[in-house]
Amino acid sequence: MIEGYLQRRTIRNLYLIREQTVSALGMTFRSMRSFDFKKWLEDSAPSLLSLVTAGNLHSDYDLSHEALDDALSEDYTMALHGSMGGNEKASARIDEEIGVYGHLMRQSSYARGNGADETHTYEMQIEWDVEDFILSGAIMHILCSLEELERGLLRILFLYGTERGVDSSSQKHIHPTLKDLSRSSPEWEEAENSKSLYSVSRRHAMLEAYSINAEPDTDWNARLWSMRTDRNTLARAVATLRYPFQSFLQVHYDAYRTVRHLAQEALSAQRIVL
Repeated sequence: MIEGYLQRRTIRNLYLIREQTVSALGMTFRSMRSFDFKKWLEDSAPSLLSLVTAGNLHSDYDLSHEALDDALSEDYTMALHGSMGGNEKASARIDEEIGVYGHLMRQSSYARGNGADETHTYEMQIEWDVEDFILSGAIMHILCSLEELERGLLRILFLYGTERGVDSSSQKHIHPTLKDLSRSSPEWEEAENSKSLYSVSRRHAMLEAYSINAEPDTDWNARLWSMRTDRNTLARAVATLRYPFQSFLQVHYDAYRTVRHLAQEALSAQRIVL
């Protein structure tokens, strides 16, 4: 197959994501009080286990530790690389495309050609490191947790809420349970089928119909909106964004404020205890 620039650029992205994931896992394993690489493979990637149990990895690798002082993250990282490479080599015998994959991944580890396109593609690697990989992923998961909260609140409102809000003199409170988060309703089905639940602005408009203000005029809400824009930029690969740890902390605290705000809104407007 003829390879063009866009294909090579995307393959390099896949290569970088794989490298940062493996490196992050190696450091995570190293930080555990005790860890057994073989046991982890049994649970998480059994297809890679045969290479390890057959003793085909470098004999100098430490594949387990019982104390933090005994662990080397490099050993776990290299062991994971080695088991992945061995599995891909074996798979290539029956799946030709896996063989091509291995070849292209190896090419992605160095620059090809001298043109501006290839230079840019190679420099993308410099923009990626484990720290950025972890922090950007954590921020995206925080924003996803807020979306889960808003969808859960809408599901409960469709079941128990009233669009005019409850009488302020009412003393009865609604305490949703786990079962309520899996119950459906005509309103929920309509929102899901129309894809409205996947849009922040549409979710907030639906919450507003139940007298719940999901867009307070606060600094923390403005920061979250900005971060949602950044998330879309990352998800659509429009640009590479880097976050210091302080940004992660700020998003974390702002998300907490959002949870508390929505809980207070639901209690005041609908007597629903989140």
